[in-house]
Amino acid sequence: MGNNGSTQNDTQTEEDSSSYAKAAKVAGAVAAGVGVLAGAVALLSTVASEQPGPTAKVKTMKAPGREDTRISRDHFEGNAQQYFQELYYEMKKRPTAKVKTMKAPGRKGTRISRDDFEGNPKRYFQELRNKK
Repeated sequence: MGNNGSTQNDTQTEEDSSSYAKAAKVAGAVAAGVGVLAGAVALLSTVASEQPGPTAKVKTMKAPGREDTRISRDHFEGNAQQYFQELYYEMKKRPTAKVKTMKAPGRKGTRISRDDFEGNPKRYFQELRNKK
């Protein structure tokens, strides 16, 4: 019977050791998971702080030469010459209404629309006489 009692104690000790080993493995896995999670949170907070987002304060200014447009002040101050070159080329691409003008008959140093004059020259001269 002495053998049987010793075997039971050995079995119990092995089960306890096995339980402790399993608990240690679980605790290690949990600690590793917490470490990975903490690293991921730290990485995300670093990335989020470097990129401007809805919470980041970015100074803006009215865009010179453009109506109702705001731009980043840092971008503009970083290279204002490039900004104005881009604005110049944008304006150059826009279709413009070229109005042909002519020297106004009877008015020194005055120019008028050629289309308006040619459309009704009689009215032009009547207005000219009424002003004198």
